[in-house]
Amino acid sequence: MAIEDSEQKKSLLLQLVETGHYPQFLYKYRTVKQIKMILENFSFWFAKPDTFNDPFDCSLSEIDKPSLEDARRHFTRIGITPENIEKSINIYRREPEKLSELIREIKEKTIFNKGVLALSETKDDILMWSHYADYHKGVVIGLDIQSDLGFFLTPLRIEYKDTYQELNYLNDPNKSTIDTLRLKSSQWQYEKEIRIYKNSSGLHQIKAAAIQEIYFGVKANDEDIKEITEICTQKDLTHIRFYKASKSHRSFSLYFNQI
Repeated sequence: MAIEDSEQKKSLLLQLVETGHYPQFLYKYRTVKQIKMILENFSFWFAKPDTFNDPFDCSLSEIDKPSLEDARRHFTRIGITPENIEKSINIYRREPEKLSELIREIKEKTIFNKGVLALSETKDDILMWSHYADYHKGVVIGLDIQSDLGFFLTPLRIEYKDTYQELNYLNDPNKSTIDTLRLKSSQWQYEKEIRIYKNSSGLHQIKAAAIQEIYFGVKANDEDIKEITEICTQKDLTHIRFYKASKSHRSFSLYFNQI
């Protein structure tokens, strides 16, 4: 059943790409050192949600006092018998701190154990080149979703907001989980982020065929460009296209020439 479910998700993702809901290509801004590591083992690091640089990211506010009725609905939803539900409710009534422990356990299962890879729909954002690609000395990697559908399960397009509703993991753990993964401050909207999440953090392998493009920054030096192109040649990655960024004239933008 798990295999069938995975194949259904791949088929749905392919449909979403073909109909334009998701772009065919997503981009990752990296340093020269990081791209060498990626090409060495064809894997990307999926970070734990509590390690992000934005203190609000995957750490949204929760309701101050979850109710006993929320706990009752939670236990009913997961199939606990009515008798045992009432026993638990009586415990929480006497020891309300245990309700907070229950919420932490739910979050451990739904959020804290996941791994997240942040990707972008754009390859030419000046700020992102500065923040994530070593001040324009690094690279942007162009990844083709269709070449490795399994790797790109499950994508979430970030929704940028100025305000949001507080989370309630007891009342609706699924919505709380998705919201905390996809909601970010509108101040980050220039990143045009689509994130991929998996059920574990750490390295996850990608098919070499999915790495289709490498863009070198405006300040990338010739030695780094030569070394990375040679690594690709040695690994027979002849399908990868290389580009070099330049500053546009009379506008604050970048353009790329193939090399």
